[in-house]
Parts: sequence; structure tokens; C-alpha cells
Amino acid sequence: MEEQIAEETRHLQHFQADHQKLIGDSKEYELIMQSTEQIIISARATIAKTEALIAINEQKYANARKKLEELEAVKTHVEESLSAHSSRLESLQAQLAAKEFLSEEELWVQALMEAEKVRQHEMHRLREQIRSLANQDY
Repeated sequence: MEEQIAEETRHLQHFQADHQKLIGDSKEYELIMQSTEQIIISARATIAKTEALIAINEQKYANARKKLEELEAVKTHVEESLSAHSSRLESLQAQLAAKEFLSEEELWVQALMEAEKVRQHEMHRLREQIRSLANQDY
């Protein structure tokens, strides 16, 4: 009987050791799960922030593209206007040169004054157009 008690005691000690090891392993895996869960939560938050940044930057890109297209249209119009005004200026200069009773200096002064009027008018028109575009952005 003493031998059986001794054997049962060894088995009990063995089972207690196994039980303690299982408790330790369980605690370790609980910590691993908690740590992993925090990593997942953090990663999801990072993904959400990244998606928000992507959306914001996609909108900025679309706005910039639209503004560039508007500016290109204005630039084309300005170039066309500049060409038309240059032609008009050349025509006026030719008309002035044809007037024989005016001196060459008077013709030059009149041409410059006319060119200045045209330039002032075009600058005013462009400022108004730029203001209008700027107001559209807001």
C-alpha cells in the first residue's frame, strides 16, 4: 500500500506539474492574443488614416487638374488676344504712317498711346476674368 501511495503521489506531482505548465502556456497565449489584437487595431487605424489621406489628395489632384485646365484656356485666350492686338497695333501704325501731314514722331506717339489703351483694356479684362475664376474656387 505504501508503494501505491508513493506511485499515486508521483502521478499527482506529475499531473500538478503538467497543470502548472498548462496554466503558464495559457497565460502566454492570452498575452500573445492581446498583443496581436492591439497590433490589428493599430493597423486598422493606420489603414483608415491612409485611406482618408488618399481621398483628400485625390480631391486636391482633381481640383488642381481642373484649375490647370482653366488656366490653359485663359492662357490660350490671352495668346489669341495678344496676337489680335498686335495685328491691330501694326495696322494702326500703318494707318498713321500713311498720314503724310503728321510727323514721324507724332505717328509714333499716337501709336504708343493707342497700344497703351489696348493694353490697359486687355489688362482690365484679364483681371476681371482672374477674379471671376478665383471666386469660382471659393
